[in-house]
Amino acid sequence: MSMLNRYRKQKGGFEQLLHVVEACTPEKLEAFLKLIDGEDKGWGALIRTKLLTIERIFAWEEGTVRLIVAQIPNRLLIAAFKDDGTATLERIRNMMPKLRQDEFDLDLAGAAITQGQRESARVMVIRKVREWTKSGHIRLELIDPTLVYRQDAA
Repeated sequence: MSMLNRYRKQKGGFEQLLHVVEACTPEKLEAFLKLIDGEDKGWGALIRTKLLTIERIFAWEEGTVRLIVAQIPNRLLIAAFKDDGTATLERIRNMMPKLRQDEFDLDLAGAAITQGQRESARVMVIRKVREWTKSGHIRLELIDPTLVYRQDAA
């Protein structure tokens, strides 16, 4: 039995597979996507289209990113983006009120982030954004329509 059959048979299986893929490290992600492509190129293409990544989230328009930044703790943002360079962190910092910027600077100065913490923080941000899309707090059809999928997709 193929790996995809397990997801095909379940109601909401596509969404479950999408969440599993979104939780992968970059190295595992590529291997997993190749495995999916090997079983069904259609599902592989659909997963790639609907895949929510940290880069994709923070490329959205500033108002939406500002809402996201306001809801995520400083330490999680720092862990997710510290190794991306100062431009990303500065963009995030500039979306914060002055008081929070000062706290952010203190947290950043004392942050020593491992690769595992970085990957974990990125997954946590993606999961939080997925929660907000499910609750309607973030509306993908208005922000990034290519990410919208039906529950019975594929």
